[in-house]
Amino acid sequence: MKRILLTGFKPFLGDKTNPSELICSKIKMEQVTSLILPVEFQKAFQNLKAAADKVNPDYIVMLGYAAGSARLRLEKVAMNWNESLHADESGYKAPIDKIDPDQPLSVMTTFPITEVITKLHVKSYPIELSFSAGGFVCNNLYYKVLTRFPDKMPIFIHVPSENIIRAEWQAEVISEILNML
Repeated sequence: MKRILLTGFKPFLGDKTNPSELICSKIKMEQVTSLILPVEFQKAFQNLKAAADKVNPDYIVMLGYAAGSARLRLEKVAMNWNESLHADESGYKAPIDKIDPDQPLSVMTTFPITEVITKLHVKSYPIELSFSAGGFVCNNLYYKVLTRFPDKMPIFIHVPSENIIRAEWQAEVISEILNML
């Protein structure tokens, strides 16, 4: 059985809930270890790395909230770039710059996104391929995980608001993706 580390984020920017956290709490699968991360540039990766070192997963699946999105977005690329108007939850505002000055500007996942999307489109799930994980903590985390854990076939999935798609239904879609692994 494949081991999966599934992460979501705590609420941020004044939100009372974060759908990625709710989805993680609803997924109960033997092979899945869930972890809720702070919306902080440094601690998010530190906490994920500590969990990955302990669990030694075969896959790392990260969830994040994309306000304004109407679909679940499977992120193909992480940019080696921070750029946001907002400070993280610790008050830290990352400089507009490369995350790692010695690395290329972008990294692509080896996760089988095309195959997963094809299977889910057959079921008419609202899911799409995306080439931008943003410029905030989600992208920062994804970039660090892709460059430090490439053998774990990392994937970042942005999820919409519960007002767009109920968290329970999103959890069903994420569970289906996890069952494909």
